Amino acid sequence: EAEDREKLSVVGRTCAGIGNALITVFAMKMVTMLGNGSERSGFSRLALIVAVLFALFEILCVHSIHERKLSKQPAKSASHTATVKEMFQALFRNDQAMVVVGVIVLIDCALYITSNLLIYFFKYDFGGASWVDSYTLFNTVGGASQILGMMVLYPLLRKKLANEQIFRLCLRLSMTGYVLILIACLAGLGGSLGVLCIPGVLVFLANGMLTVLTTVFLSSSVDYGELT
Repeated sequence: EAEDREKLSVVGRTCAGIGNALITVFAMKMVTMLGNGSERSGFSRLALIVAVLFALFEILCVHSIHERKLSKQPAKSASHTATVKEMFQALFRNDQAMVVVGVIVLIDCALYITSNLLIYFFKYDFGGASWVDSYTLFNTVGGASQILGMMVLYPLLRKKLANEQIFRLCLRLSMTGYVLILIACLAGLGGSLGVLCIPGVLVFLANGMLTVLTTVFLSSSVDYGELT
């Protein structure tokens, strides 16, 4: 069961990563097209389109996926639906889940801060008339690296290493990438797209695998809570 759950986690997180990468890669191109020269209008219209598509796909998911019952249950039996209070109580009683949630928050903060600051870096620091093309290319390389980490590198590493070892490796890769970006900028190489892509690949590869790992860790911590 644990092995099947890991495989499903890879599939689920990869699909989410592909969706996120598509939006990130084509965001500025779509903003320019939708806004007719106005970034404010372009972002507003893009956000509206994404929100509508998100709602439609969520409705489709809810209505098309059904629970498969593996064993017959009495007609009168009904599964208990936990309240929000009960969910928080279960979380606070599970020390392993608390650690995993804290790790997820820290990793997601690093990932989203980096992703959101990229546009400002390319627009105001990287600069140039073609900064949008450079931004798009960098995100294409990063998105491809992230998906590669989820779909290819993690399954390969998992055959030889434990998840804890892969997690430590990913942290080292990510920190190395951030340090190299800092060094490149301090050395005046921040205007070279090729130089920035090298540490960018390390960061996005690591983040792709970390996304899968945190999902697996969270599921395992739930099992731990049920056993204890």
